[in-house]
Amino acid sequence: GALGAGYAALVAVNGVFGAGVLGAPTNGELSAAYPAEVTPVGATFAIWGPIFALQGGGTWLLGWGAPGGARAAAAGGAWFATWAAELAWQAVFATAPVPASKAGDGRKLATLAPAATLLVAAHAGMVAGGAALRAAGARGAAAPSLLGALLVDLPTGLNAGWLAAASGIGLMLAAQHGPSWGRRLATPAGGAALLTALSAYAAGI
Repeated sequence: GALGAGYAALVAVNGVFGAGVLGAPTNGELSAAYPAEVTPVGATFAIWGPIFALQGGGTWLLGWGAPGGARAAAAGGAWFATWAAELAWQAVFATAPVPASKAGDGRKLATLAPAATLLVAAHAGMVAGGAALRAAGARGAAAPSLLGALLVDLPTGLNAGWLAAASGIGLMLAAQHGPSWGRRLATPAGGAALLTALSAYAAGI
């Protein structure tokens, strides 16, 4: 019940901001207004479609007792927490001034710093989901069914990975408008260092 409601809210809110209805700026417009050295080309963001679609299937698996749901349930709480952080990020990021030139660094940082924090929290949620799935296996739970592997394990890993990338972008955006020592991260060299660190972290995970 709660997981299904959380997924419905995730899809609805992303639909609102994706289409720019109700006067809300789209994520594309916000990203164009706030570029970063590590922002990928727009086409790469299409990965969120498959991630959300797979999570829809996983929500069905977790909520309706399909085969493999018992082990997959270990990730349910983490998914819900991640979606809550993603929804909060969406609401916060939408308050960024557009065009960016109409506001000072302090005002922009008031949006970008909490937005980056929420992205890190969302990533941590999905990493926790992956850890919970591994722990369930270590406790002797049944191996994941084919459906469980496809609809829970796979989107958990994909979402964790892309939220790591999103966290890096969010941190760089905040750094661009922060104190002078932090702005070094917002240079091409800083972006390369951040990308290297994220790659090493992802390999470790």
